[in-house]
Amino acid sequence: MCMLYVLEEYVMATNYHDILIENIETLMRERNISQADIIRGTGIPQPQMSKALNRTKGNRFTFEQTIAIADFFDEIGRASCRERV
Repeated sequence: MCMLYVLEEYVMATNYHDILIENIETLMRERNISQADIIRGTGIPQPQMSKALNRTKGNRFTFEQTIAIADFFDEIGRASCRERV
């Protein structure tokens, strides 16, 4: 029973990470943002960014990096709104 729980948790974590990456990739396409732009805006090291976005086994964004990416896209969105006004 315990092993089933561990496997279930792993699958859930993998799914959440995949969803996160898909959302980041969608935002990058929609807003014409490159990995380099995110790296400059967040300070995440290039190798980590590349490995996480390419879903290299065992490489995921930390909680802090995820928040930094969210803040980056939030600021991009706010700047876009200010330009339209």
